[in-house]
Parts: sequence; structure tokens; C-alpha cells
Amino acid sequence: DADVEFHLRLAEAARNSALRDVLASIQALLRAWIGRVITQGYRDLSYAEHVPIFEAVRARDSRAAEDAMDAHMRSAASRLQATLDDASGRHS
Repeated sequence: DADVEFHLRLAEAARNSALRDVLASIQALLRAWIGRVITQGYRDLSYAEHVPIFEAVRARDSRAAEDAMDAHMRSAASRLQATLDDASGRHS
């Protein structure tokens, strides 16, 4: 819940109503994905990736926030793909 709320708040802070609306409409899917990744032991890593995003936003450093979010989203996508591969018996 906190992860989804974090991303919703970021979209609101950025005044990105389109992103906020998309995130709001897929909350159940996001929670399922996040839950899947957390059960695979990535909770602390995921949390750690949110810290530089938060710090950059707090410092009003848009470039650092963008870079931190990009790194987080790439890493999160890789973790999700790994859990899906594990579930299907495929390994990269």
C-alpha cells in the first residue's frame, strides 16, 4: 500500500494528472505485482530504491529525481520479470 501511495503522491506532486489517474486505476494490479516481488525477498532493495527518489524530490532536484525513478523502474521491471520467469519455470 505504501509503495502505491508513494507513486500516487509523486504523480500528484508533479501535477501529472494523467499518470495519477492511470496509477489510481491500476492499483490492484500494482499491489499484485508489488506483492509478488516482496514475497521473493526484494522488499529491502525496493525500499532502498525509493529513498533517492524521495531525497531528490525533497531537494527539488528534478534531474536526480528523474534519474532515480528511471533506475527504480528498470530495476523493478527486472525483478518482476525474474519472478514471472521463476513462476513459469524459465530462467534467463
